Amino acid sequence: MSQISFTCPYCKQTFVVPAQVVGQQSNCSNCKNPVVIVANSNPATPQQSPYIAPSVSTQSQSPLQVDPNTEHTTIELTAKKYKKIMLIGVLLVIIGGLFFIAAAALSNVSKSAGIGVASLGGIPFVVGIGVYFYARVGAWWNHG
Repeated sequence: MSQISFTCPYCKQTFVVPAQVVGQQSNCSNCKNPVVIVANSNPATPQQSPYIAPSVSTQSQSPLQVDPNTEHTTIELTAKKYKKIMLIGVLLVIIGGLFFIAAAALSNVSKSAGIGVASLGGIPFVVGIGVYFYARVGAWWNHG
């Protein structure tokens, strides 16, 4: 029985499946999206992977197995990086907002002290907004 190498068009995960399942529909076992199995340009050999799918059913369960010999992109690690950057941006905005609140309270006591604290609050506030949008654009750019 010959096998083929198949790559999911959604998650880019590579699987080794029997050649007779080409053209059939199944759900990717990694991302759970419905896929039609098509052969990659390079045929798989049994030596490439010990994980071979036994058959393909048209039910919701997918027999596709992950090929451990292919390089995989880990989106979760990239997403965590951008979530940390977004958190830093939000914290800077909160700190800037606290400075603005303190400036409002101080402006009743001394006008010059309130203005000084407000100008100090503006710096982390604006930087925080910039950092947050940088992270949002980075997450969008790297994840489509």
